Amino acid sequence: MAKTGAFGVEKMPALGWRDRILAWRDRLVASPRFRELAAAFPLTRFVARRRAGDLFDLCAGFVYTQVLLACVRLRLFDVLLEGPASTGDLAQRLGLPEDGMLRLLRAARALRLVEDRGQGRFGLGQLGAAMVDNPGIAAMVEHHTMLYADLADPCRSCVARPARPSCSAFGATPGTTIRRPCPPMRRRPTAG
Repeated sequence: MAKTGAFGVEKMPALGWRDRILAWRDRLVASPRFRELAAAFPLTRFVARRRAGDLFDLCAGFVYTQVLLACVRLRLFDVLLEGPASTGDLAQRLGLPEDGMLRLLRAARALRLVEDRGQGRFGLGQLGAAMVDNPGIAAMVEHHTMLYADLADPCRSCVARPARPSCSAFGATPGTTIRRPCPPMRRRPTAG
């Protein structure tokens, strides 16, 4: 148990050998000079690059989900199931400006949701094809919109907890709707 020392500052309890080793490791990895050396040294370069990639993925995760949500809401995968299409054709069909459509397609291509088919055309990518006629995944992606409001202030959910469960835990209050920047999902007609 921690004790209070002079000036009311809490004294840390004596650290065990494992805590001392981990504290040393943390200080070492936090050092810019160490990271620079690790990135340059051939035996540690792979680990340093992998850690940097892992951090990038943590930062980019929100962008990835936003790209996926836009594709789902616009029904881009259903349109591309009909065959590859040009940026201009897709922009017209989905009601977007051409430059915005191109940004979305480039982002979706980076995530393997769509593929560049040459001659300015895009088709379904491996992951985009898996999204077609998969209402479970589409619903899960749509569900994320309720959680995005919490991302505006991620510390809020750590500080305050509602007294009772409600829709506010998901970024909405009962009787309110979440504003959507994209058009709502359109149901794909079924044969039969």
